[in-house]
Amino acid sequence: MGVNPTQRLVRIAGALAAAALLLPALGTAQTKPRPGAPAKPAPAAECRAQVAVVEQNAGKLALRVRTNCPVAREQLKAALLEVKPSAFADGARPVELRVDLGRIVEHPWLSSAFARAALASKEWDKSQGKPRQRNINQFAGALLRISGALDGLAPGWTVQGVAAEKVLVQSARAMPELGVAPGDKALVPYDAQLWVQFAPAPTGAAQTGEVGTVIPPARLDE
Repeated sequence: MGVNPTQRLVRIAGALAAAALLLPALGTAQTKPRPGAPAKPAPAAECRAQVAVVEQNAGKLALRVRTNCPVAREQLKAALLEVKPSAFADGARPVELRVDLGRIVEHPWLSSAFARAALASKEWDKSQGKPRQRNINQFAGALLRISGALDGLAPGWTVQGVAAEKVLVQSARAMPELGVAPGDKALVPYDAQLWVQFAPAPTGAAQTGEVGTVIPPARLDE
């Protein structure tokens, strides 16, 4: 028995409706991850130094630096440049700047400079992993002050003093950038909590900030 035109149209419409219902399901199935497939990594957080004003009074400015990843020297320098004299209520230029840098290990360039300066200092006993005479915290602060590693970090300022606490020591072989021999048993400082005191730089003073350009003297009080 033949199918009349009306029945044929009804069957075609029904087929089209069924196909329309299947399309969303197929689209959803295609977007589902396969069982056991690795998840896509979340977007990496921007690596930068966070600088907060923690004190501002009587011409003194205290800053705290924290990072969410290892920060390069230029990144830290740029972050400090963002803090303007307008941070003061009267807009006056501070006469004293104190920066809490957190842990040195958060700044790999500084950790390397710290270790290199210790190896170059005759006051550092690399076989024992400690200074020959003074307290290790005092040694670390004095060493970083005169080594040149922090010079130029805050443009317009000169390093006045450095305070270090909780200095950590490790094998120099753990730092390939030091280039020590495979069998070298030297121990070097590489980390500490660090605070840097700055004073306004004299007008016209050079601020090169080149790391490692100053070789420490035999004694840090020279």
